[in-house]
Amino acid sequence: MAKLTNPLDPDQEAHMKRNIKWLLQQYFSFRAYVKFKDGKARHFYGNEHQCTYNQLQAGIYPNIRMDKEKGYTDLINLIERSYKGKYTAATIYMRNPGEKDFNTVCRNYYKGEATEINDPVITDPVYTLYYIVQNGRVLVQTEDPAAHDFKNLVNQNLNK
Repeated sequence: MAKLTNPLDPDQEAHMKRNIKWLLQQYFSFRAYVKFKDGKARHFYGNEHQCTYNQLQAGIYPNIRMDKEKGYTDLINLIERSYKGKYTAATIYMRNPGEKDFNTVCRNYYKGEATEINDPVITDPVYTLYYIVQNGRVLVQTEDPAAHDFKNLVNQNLNK
């Protein structure tokens, strides 16, 4: 594996591994914490996106569609089906809009049983993120780059 060349670029590893989930972490609404029977613990993010890094790089999708309900139900299925019998405790957290931390508990599980269920009311379940490919790298942004007519802006500034 190639070594990181710029320790100041937090997304460098995501680009090297072509990991779209890493680039989208700041936009995800749900995260699960699972403590396994062997004592190890892991965090999982809901799969709210519908595309891969390579698909974006190839221009297959015009934007990134984020689906909060899909992300939440994917985490429930991960805990209740995929990891059934393999964990001692699990919690699904939600990040409230405009906040950085996942601080709202949606579901708690202990030894395979749901002990607390506070399913959230998901407002604006689907939203769109945009991206550009620059120097072979996918850059995610919240603003539509097509909304700016850069050619006219340049011409206006040249003709001043």
